[in-house]
Amino acid sequence: MSAIARRELINCYLETRDNFQIFWYHWPRDGIFWWEDFEPVIMVNDNEGKLCLVILRVGWKYRSFEAAEVTMPLEVIFRTGNHHPEVRTLSNQVDFDRSKKTLLVSSNAASKLTVKLSDLTINGIPGYRANIYETIEEYRQDGCAQGANLTI
Repeated sequence: MSAIARRELINCYLETRDNFQIFWYHWPRDGIFWWEDFEPVIMVNDNEGKLCLVILRVGWKYRSFEAAEVTMPLEVIFRTGNHHPEVRTLSNQVDFDRSKKTLLVSSNAASKLTVKLSDLTINGIPGYRANIYETIEEYRQDGCAQGANLTI
């Protein structure tokens, strides 16, 4: 992500639900597209409140990581103008660390979500429609039942 794109980051909002937290990274536009860009990084907890999954939505497709795969504290970078998130994992940590000086965006100062998210943000664009909350619950039921946990 260029220095200009990094400066254009409007905010990081934290949305807290019973079994997950979403960090919504917010930019004024999505690369060449006209719409506002909200990129989610989702931390999913099991029924005991332990982190079991981290889910990213990259190019409107979901990618999940078991808790044991990601390094803590969670770090996020955005390499492209479309703000596709990447998290630091055990398998990508060397490449991630080389990039993070210029690409790292912290969620430490995330403010509580008070904005209303658009249908586009919640459900995606045509061809990739998937309600994010329903998708998170599906991943949680499948992924957290397998017992991959990390205390946060």
